Amino acid sequence: MDALEKEVYKDNAQLKTQLLELQDRIKNVNSMLTQWTGLQERHVTTSGLKIEYAKSIIDQLRQSYLINNLEVNISSPVLRRDVLKKYVGLEYSEVAINFGTYVDIEALQFIDELVNKMPGIVHITRLRIVRLDTPITEQILIRKEAKKDMVQVKLNLIWHDLKSIISGQNDDVK
Repeated sequence: MDALEKEVYKDNAQLKTQLLELQDRIKNVNSMLTQWTGLQERHVTTSGLKIEYAKSIIDQLRQSYLINNLEVNISSPVLRRDVLKKYVGLEYSEVAINFGTYVDIEALQFIDELVNKMPGIVHITRLRIVRLDTPITEQILIRKEAKKDMVQVKLNLIWHDLKSIISGQNDDVK
């Protein structure tokens, strides 16, 4: 084998290596695009938790499902240290929701729609539904405005969303 053939084989091997690297990069980019599309379908953004928007969703659902005595406590958003990357972090907040309603079906529908409409990712950590011992009278059944809480619900959840990070501004990292 002469020097020219060796040079051609060497160049060919380098081109094959570069081609494999490019194919690997393309595969990674396609995987990231698929993951990002999935996150967008679940309303995940990179602007962090939108608490005011979440409150408006909860208020709309409260009116739709005749939820009474609604109490919502949302902790301050915190960036998780274990998943912190150079440009993006995972922000989370703990949410406690207590409310009453007339029937358990409305409570479950409220929770289902809340989880589906909240921006970001919602993980329910605790759900407790208790039927209250309230006697059912004709007055309760006939008059819509006289409905009393027959079911008491306590819901705890962790709410996650991605947050874009500028290097050096991670003061609220836990």
